[in-house]
Amino acid sequence: MGKYPWSGKRTLEHCGLITKMGVKPRQQGGKCDGFQKSADNDEPCNICMKCKLNTFYEE
Repeated sequence: MGKYPWSGKRTLEHCGLITKMGVKPRQQGGKCDGFQKSADNDEPCNICMKCKLNTFYEE
């Protein structure tokens, strides 16, 4: 089992990337800006773009 018990609800506390990286990207209003693709590209990485809690998520 992971670091946090799974409650079935997606939250920023359950984010695998935040847990793996050990740092949190900028967060506001329950949304996250995500981790950037690289030092040269500030767009959110593909995993973050698919997350419903990402600021830039589009259905």
